[in-house]
Amino acid sequence: AVRALGPAPSTLKKAAKAVDGGSPMGRPVPKGTLTLPSARPSPFVAPCAKLALVMIDFQKDFLSPTGFAASLGNDVTRLQSCIPPAEKLLA
Repeated sequence: AVRALGPAPSTLKKAAKAVDGGSPMGRPVPKGTLTLPSARPSPFVAPCAKLALVMIDFQKDFLSPTGFAASLGNDVTRLQSCIPPAEKLLA
């Protein structure tokens, strides 16, 4: 299901140099714009209303001891700490 997330999450706001009208790279940015001037290969600027968050179902394939990543010999227990922040983001 697709649902609107509203404004950028606070962690993304902290990473962005200018959100909501700042002026990165010497030019004004409209309110409601997310700007990541250090993004590679070039700075990233986008209106928050046009952004979407896509999260795959990573719990089975990448985090489960019986999933695909574990079947390749990877230690998936170290990655399980990403579940609480993902749950919080989707709440």
